[in-house]
Amino acid sequence: MSSSWSRLSNKETGAKNWPKLKEIAKSKGITAAQTLIAWSLHRGLLCIPRSGTETEKEVIAIKENSPGGVAAIKLTDQELKQLDSLDEMLASGALGRTDGWSKEDVRGAAWDPTEA
Repeated sequence: MSSSWSRLSNKETGAKNWPKLKEIAKSKGITAAQTLIAWSLHRGLLCIPRSGTETEKEVIAIKENSPGGVAAIKLTDQELKQLDSLDEMLASGALGRTDGWSKEDVRGAAWDPTEA
């Protein structure tokens, strides 16, 4: 099982392979977050995305990332392999830490780095 507790990355220290993720998402007309959730489901992982309701953007993300928002997404073997290659340790939170977080790190207007 995978449960999100922080950002996927942040705009300052995002992984070098994010363009691959964004390319796959764009080609399917879905968000990067939906792409990663679909990848986890294709790999047999139970995924529980982080959610919040403080902003309209967060409420929309809950709908997009719910089972109804990702169940029909199909990824090709090639896309799955590309997403498998995004396995490097990613910094999380506002400070780019990989060892912990605070509530302030995962809230606010810039909480979704996949739209950078």
